[in-house]
Amino acid sequence: MSLLMSALEWLFAHPGLCVALLLALTLTPFLRGLLQHLRVYLGFRGISMDSGHMHFFFGHSPWILEDAGRALDWFRDGSLKNNAKLIKFCYGPTLYQLGVVHPDGAKVILKGDPKSEQIYSPLEPWLGKGLLIANGARWARNRRLLTPAFHYDILRPYLKIYADSARTMSELWSAVPEGESFNAFSYISLCTLDVMLQCTCSYNSNCQREKSPYISAVYELSDLAVKRIVSISSYFDWMYMLKPECWKYRSACQVVHKFSMDIIQRRRTALKDKKTRGENVLTGRKSKYIDFLDILLEAKDSDGVGMTDLEIRAEVDTFVFEGHDTTAAAMAWTLYNLALHPEHQAKCRDEVDAIFDEKDEIGIEELKKLDYLKYCIKESLRLFPPVAANGRVLEKDTTINGRMVPRGTPLLCFNYAIHRHPDFWENPDEFDPLRFAPENSRDRHSHCFVPFAAGPRNCIGQEFAMNEEKVILSHLLRRFEFTLDESKTVEKEFLIILRPKDGLYLKLKHRNL
Repeated sequence: MSLLMSALEWLFAHPGLCVALLLALTLTPFLRGLLQHLRVYLGFRGISMDSGHMHFFFGHSPWILEDAGRALDWFRDGSLKNNAKLIKFCYGPTLYQLGVVHPDGAKVILKGDPKSEQIYSPLEPWLGKGLLIANGARWARNRRLLTPAFHYDILRPYLKIYADSARTMSELWSAVPEGESFNAFSYISLCTLDVMLQCTCSYNSNCQREKSPYISAVYELSDLAVKRIVSISSYFDWMYMLKPECWKYRSACQVVHKFSMDIIQRRRTALKDKKTRGENVLTGRKSKYIDFLDILLEAKDSDGVGMTDLEIRAEVDTFVFEGHDTTAAAMAWTLYNLALHPEHQAKCRDEVDAIFDEKDEIGIEELKKLDYLKYCIKESLRLFPPVAANGRVLEKDTTINGRMVPRGTPLLCFNYAIHRHPDFWENPDEFDPLRFAPENSRDRHSHCFVPFAAGPRNCIGQEFAMNEEKVILSHLLRRFEFTLDESKTVEKEFLIILRPKDGLYLKLKHRNL
């Protein structure tokens, strides 16, 4: 104590040194960050960038926010025109980002570098530090704990959930008069949300038929969160708090968080009571399958430590958001391509009819036989990947396509451009499902098709998603023939998820089974 008092007396006796010390403590982190930012900025020199769509202060942000779907084509066409493997774009006077548009670069940055906080941090108030956003040891621990949730034996019983949700959507579609145009995407989105809520926490929301505050909040959060990501003025919390959207976002977060936490706490209490009585965890449950929440509540790391309620809530909210929005977009684009190309739709339907025969549902083994439908889904994922870009930040100086890129550089791996690169795809803009037949894909570059990313941070739920898409699409193919409403142009909208802008309008012909 006497030593501390002596030090304080000395500081007060030398006010100039005291002020200098305080300034040093205050400015050092700022200067360190500034130097790192300058290092990254200088590392971008010589990389091509389009200046025709730039605002003098906000860079490409206004243009991307206005028409992000068209921006994807610009990234791709601009890189091909300049024979570039890397491109750059900016969100502000000095806020630059590097775009990777070649499979060789994707192979480098998808090997395990952390997610870019610049891209994903606006989602954190809603999704917390779930798998989508978390980095480092936290991400590695939670990934290990969550992996059992996607084991083959866990996924198998979900086929009935997919089929039941598909049946509900088919009934709703059956009420649409033949030849009348309707927005199929809104139905598909509710169907995949219905699936995710049942598989995540055994919650039967009946959301395809009834509205609820929770469902409305999820949709509002999806729109508000993704719009914030491409707005430079929303990256800073103090600026975002001045906007009306901030309070809408917070209010919707409260609704979603309360819903998730109530389910988690009730299930935790029920599991504890059952263990006390020595009962099976599924005793007394309407569902006879193990959902994600069961696994999250039971998960323990090597030290025997489980996940907290807040950690579980983050993963539940992440599963619901990522699992329904991306899968809905993937199915919508597949339906779009099948409606646009009736010859491929007919081949898929013939395959489905042969496998279903007289049955109303199919098992996992029959699902594996839907080869042509799988090719069509994959080709749609190539042309319209729901995750059209993956954000990363380099942990160390890294050579990408022959160029040294400094650590700390924020990057986007543009799957959309990579999937249409003419050096790896013949007639890249054409819909050709047979590209994914084994004989045609055997020698393909390992990273020219990355709809689920790649490396250790690949999508943990890709098998779940593919099974869900095959089951639901097969049900629709059995019951309907569909064509596009030619009076409504289908355009791309890219706000984290690449989906049909203003919906997907189809016309149906009912089949008599």
